[in-house]
Amino acid sequence: MVFVQQIVNAMAQAGVYTLFGVGFALLMGNLRVLNVAHAGVFTMAAILGSFAADATNLAVGFAVAISTGVVLAMAVELVAYAPLRRRSSHGMEGQLAGVLSGLGALFVLEGIARILTGGANVAPSSDALNGGHALFGLRFTVTGGLIAISAAVAVVLVAIFLSRTRMGISIRAVGFAPQVTRDLGVPVGLVSLSAFALAGGLAGLGGMLIGIHTSTVTFTMGLPFLLIGFIVSILGGYGNVVGTAVAAILISILEVFITQLGFGPFRGAIVGGLLLLVLVVKPDGLMGRRESVRA
Repeated sequence: MVFVQQIVNAMAQAGVYTLFGVGFALLMGNLRVLNVAHAGVFTMAAILGSFAADATNLAVGFAVAISTGVVLAMAVELVAYAPLRRRSSHGMEGQLAGVLSGLGALFVLEGIARILTGGANVAPSSDALNGGHALFGLRFTVTGGLIAISAAVAVVLVAIFLSRTRMGISIRAVGFAPQVTRDLGVPVGLVSLSAFALAGGLAGLGGMLIGIHTSTVTFTMGLPFLLIGFIVSILGGYGNVVGTAVAAILISILEVFITQLGFGPFRGAIVGGLLLLVLVVKPDGLMGRRESVRA
């Protein structure tokens, strides 16, 4: 029973990893953009959502967090990435320029977040969601359940969006062959902006949920998720939405049991070793597959 309880405990963490990782993977796997500024969007959305929740209520706080994530992600695309995409090549030079530009955006957002919070914890009060329930001898928290359900719904909706809608298919096509899609009349700028907006909304939702769950919202809260987002994106299959969710669950369960067994200080090394092992055995990730996009 203790084993099962630990898995239940890991689901809330897995949900946040999923919400952050799916947005990260959406850009990295489909647009070939390593958006390191995603962590700053995550943080700022959580902070402004927390301020709004304290001033009004949690529903407004969530709306503000998601809206902030969308707006900031679009701003990052327009300021940090779109100009480089128009001027730089798509090779190593262009990718390196994108990473450096994203780091600049991250530092700006983190600096603003520090000013807004004064370096303090600004997590919203959430007494209505702090309770828990016992079922079959297991303890379930309200926030943990909310995070897990939100992540599951988000994964399903994003997967359907990417595979069944014109905009979703365009997002995948732009990353695969940007010049071809541009020649075919696809509005590449609008498609990229839409992908960033979707990723930002997921980051805002995840930031607000983890802030409530852990009662911690600080100006550095997004940085640890940046590495996790990268790991679950690669491990899941380089942008595969469902694979990212599966990888997030596996990583979360692994981290919980590593800590439970007293190996917490080695958690990063063990998770990194797992990533290396999987990539050696299956370079495309757990659920990755090579796709062809036909015009």
